[in-house]
Amino acid sequence: MQALQAVLLIAASIALVVIAAAFAVLVRGVLRELQKIGQASEDLSSLLKATEDELAPTIRNARSAVSNIDRLIASVTETAEKIDRIAGGAERLFDGTYVGSTAARAVKSASAGLLSVYEGVRQGIRTLRGPNDTDKGGKIDEQ
Repeated sequence: MQALQAVLLIAASIALVVIAAAFAVLVRGVLRELQKIGQASEDLSSLLKATEDELAPTIRNARSAVSNIDRLIASVTETAEKIDRIAGGAERLFDGTYVGSTAARAVKSASAGLLSVYEGVRQGIRTLRGPNDTDKGGKIDEQ
């Protein structure tokens, strides 16, 4: 019986060593996986920090772009209004009645100016020739 007890004791000791070795391998595997998880956590933390560092300037650039777009829209609106005013003026300019009335006013003012110049030249010639060179109708004797 003692031999049986000795064999059982040796078998139990061997089983205990195998279980301890398996437990050690298991703990080592768990520690390796925890180390990988820790490294992944550090990598994720670095990524988040880099993203945060890049995000602030990107947001500033986006705000600046939106501001520039707002100014561009205001400028385009102003330019469109100017084009509308110019188009309205051009439309009136090419409108027949406007052109006709403007041309008539220009001709009348030019005719009146030319008649005034003609009358002034006539009076000047009359003055230079003297009163003897005119006939009874007040016309200049053209010889």
